Amino acid sequence: MLGASPDYRVSIDRDMLEEVDGPMVRHGIQEMHGRTIVLPRRVADRPDRELLAWRRERFGDR
Repeated sequence: MLGASPDYRVSIDRDMLEEVDGPMVRHGIQEMHGRTIVLPRRVADRPDRELLAWRRERFGDR
């Protein structure tokens, strides 16, 4: 349903983007699509770009 790319952009599943279920889905989930996540200040706490790339290669952009 939700993923992050190696450049820290949020991607939402196509089916979820087309869902019409009310304001929580629209404002809480769908509007996140394409946004950049806020990263922790400490580099050690940030998501690993290589692992995000691996996940995307393995599971696609779902």
